[in-house]
Amino acid sequence: KVLDIGCGDGDVFEGVSIKGMALDGVEPDKNLREKAAQKKEYTKIYDSIQEVNIDDYDCVTALGVLEHVKDDYAFLKELKDAKNLYTTVPNADSFHRYFGVKLGLLDDITELKAHDHEVGHERYYTFAADKKLMEKFCREFGFKIKSFGTTSMKVFSNIEMNGLGDRIEAFNQTG
Repeated sequence: KVLDIGCGDGDVFEGVSIKGMALDGVEPDKNLREKAAQKKEYTKIYDSIQEVNIDDYDCVTALGVLEHVKDDYAFLKELKDAKNLYTTVPNADSFHRYFGVKLGLLDDITELKAHDHEVGHERYYTFAADKKLMEKFCREFGFKIKSFGTTSMKVFSNIEMNGLGDRIEAFNQTG
């Protein structure tokens, strides 16, 4: 039994069919919740984690969620009864963020731009900051980290791609 917190429009689990797996979701955004329900991947979709007994699930996912909450540690504490917890966060240490700093598109690898605010991002995580957060949570609630690392390499963000050619040309002209 899996609980997908922040299930959005249901795209992450769309088409995933594992014999015997029951999948429920949590999505506070009504429009996204309705889109996810139309895909019929989820048995039940809640609008808040307060409506759910976390310990009823074998696995809880929070994929791309922590960066959207005001207090990430307080949010994690709400998941302390999970048997297994899987999280993902945007990686500030990624190549495209460092490249953005070098090109003058970002002042710092953790900087939030207008698009980040539009999609509700509160922060980016460096590898060290995310590990520190997760280790603190694990110590306090008896979890063990089974795997920690990055899963993909993205050269440029969508926003950075807009007008990138012009910026590179301008950068080359100014040295």
